[in-house]
Amino acid sequence: MKKLVSGMIVCAALLLGATEASAQADATTGATKRTEQSAPKKADPAKMAEHQTEHMAKELSLTAEQKARVLEIVKKYTAQKPSKELWAKKDAEIATVLTADQKVKYEAYLKKVAELRKKNAPKQK
Repeated sequence: MKKLVSGMIVCAALLLGATEASAQADATTGATKRTEQSAPKKADPAKMAEHQTEHMAKELSLTAEQKARVLEIVKKYTAQKPSKELWAKKDAEIATVLTADQKVKYEAYLKKVAELRKKNAPKQK
């Protein structure tokens, strides 16, 4: 009987130890996952330029040639640190590629983008 009780105690201790070790491993893994998830991902400038150009192509009904030229322009400016001056240069250069009707649409598009930037900008105290 003593051997049976001793055996049960040993099994319980092993089971408890294995459960605790598993919980610690999960906690460690969970913390690592949370850290990886919360770390900001650096956007790929080329992909950002492609995405922006695709969006403009739909909004402005760009031709294939215009789309290619706009993509070159956007890539050139997306690789640099953003600023209002840089955006203005990019916008002016893109406007040279557009027709008169597209320029009207582009101005409306830029206003919409400016409103979104303002809305999503971090609040200053």
